[in-house]
Amino acid sequence: MGLFDRISRLLRANLNAFISDAEDPIKILDQSLADMQEDLVKLHQAVAMAIASQKRLENQAAQAKDQIKNWLSRTELALKKGEEELAREALSRKRTFQESYVSLNSQFQSQNAQVEKLKKGLLLLERKIAEAQTKKNMLKAR
Repeated sequence: MGLFDRISRLLRANLNAFISDAEDPIKILDQSLADMQEDLVKLHQAVAMAIASQKRLENQAAQAKDQIKNWLSRTELALKKGEEELAREALSRKRTFQESYVSLNSQFQSQNAQVEKLKKGLLLLERKIAEAQTKKNMLKAR
């Protein structure tokens, strides 16, 4: 057993020494920077998509709110004309748009929070890239 342990230890030591000699801090930082740049592009795309979704939800909520006003005025008009059945139908449609508005507004608020998280992540990644670039320049200067 002692022989196999010694051979194993010798092989591990030689492999570790080989890997340590092959490691170049500048190359490692270059690769890390390249990876972070790729992540930055993906994060920019995610933020853009989230903002587009947020705007879409905001527009849909605004349209639902306009429809609520529209059906409310139709209800009032039907009541003025004495058309109770039409007024009930208009109220029913108003309720439908009101439920839709509440749902869309809730989704908008959730999306808004998500966009803020993504923006913070984007700023953090940009800061990390700047720090890594500074470290790389310092290592190259040495």
